[in-house]
Amino acid sequence: MMNTTIGFAFKRISTEQFALLEENCKDDANVEIGTSLGFGLDKENRIIQVLVKVIFENEKKPFIILQVGCFFEIAPESFAGFKTQEDEKLTIPCGLAKHLSVLAVGTTRGVLHSKTEKTKFNKFLLPTINVNEMILEDLVL
Repeated sequence: MMNTTIGFAFKRISTEQFALLEENCKDDANVEIGTSLGFGLDKENRIIQVLVKVIFENEKKPFIILQVGCFFEIAPESFAGFKTQEDEKLTIPCGLAKHLSVLAVGTTRGVLHSKTEKTKFNKFLLPTINVNEMILEDLVL
C-alpha cells in the first residue's frame, strides 16, 4: 500500500454550543462524560468540518455542554482524490478522519479550559479520547 500525504490547513474554530448549568453540578456526585463526533462538508471551498460535542453530567443531568467545530481546508489535489463514482459524495479516508478528529478533540479541550477559566468548572478536564474506537472506516460525506 502506498503512503499518500494529504495536504490540509486548519482554517477556523467555532464554539457551536456552550452552557454551564451550575444547579446540576454536585460536588460529591460521580461525573460522567459523553462525547460524540460529527462531520460536515463544504465541497465548494474544500472544507471538512469536525464537530466535537462534550457533555459533563452528574446523576444524568448535564452541567457542562460544549460543542466545537473545527474547519480544515483540504489541498485541491487531495480533495480531488476523495470523489466517488457518484459525484455528489466524497470518501474521506479513515486515517485522515481520525487525524482531524484528534486535532478537533485537542482544540475542544483548550476551548473548555478557556471558557471555564477562573470558574469552579475549570477543574473538569476533557480526558484523552480514543478516536480509533469512534471512527472505524472511511467516511462518505
